[in-house]
Amino acid sequence: MDGMELLKLAVQIAIGLAAGGFTAAGYFAVITSVGMINRIVDVTNTKAYIPYFEEVIIWGASLGNVWFIFDLPLPAGMPGAVLYGLLSGMFIGLFAVSLAENIKALPILVQDLALSCLQSVWEKQQDIYCII
Repeated sequence: MDGMELLKLAVQIAIGLAAGGFTAAGYFAVITSVGMINRIVDVTNTKAYIPYFEEVIIWGASLGNVWFIFDLPLPAGMPGAVLYGLLSGMFIGLFAVSLAENIKALPILVQDLALSCLQSVWEKQQDIYCII
């Protein structure tokens, strides 16, 4: 392998790692902004364990990426498929509920900020004509 091929490989590795890092950061930002961890803590009454919840999410995403990238076999059979389906369904349901709660809060936020122009747009789906 000559110098140019090595440089090309190094650039590809750097771009791949950067893209993966940005994707992971976006994923965790969405989970945090939607309030999934806060909702889990509220439901389970486990405020003291918030760092553990965050740690489990990071480890789960990291291990999932390793399994996906290296295409590792996971011979879990039907019980593994059922467990995966159950946990995936719980995640999607929690994400949907948390996202719906944030969307419901938008009209309240608009009203609290007294942005009457945006409030009329939100309620009547009209064009925006605001004089600032």
